[in-house]
Amino acid sequence: EKVDDIIDAIRSRVSAVTLAGAGGGGFMYILAKTPQKAREIRSFLEKNPPSPASKFYDFDIDARGMAIEFLV
Repeated sequence: EKVDDIIDAIRSRVSAVTLAGAGGGGFMYILAKTPQKAREIRSFLEKNPPSPASKFYDFDIDARGMAIEFLV
């Protein structure tokens, strides 16, 4: 229910949302429509945290794709 409330509050600024993790923890990945929309979402969620334990992390999408490196 809380996840649905978060998504409903930011829906107009978002291109995609997905969840990862299980149990009592996990991540909600939010892809904003624009950098400005991302700032608005973060500001909104920081002012209205879903829970006292909420944390926010920045991430980027790696345009190179997956790379495998062998360490010797």
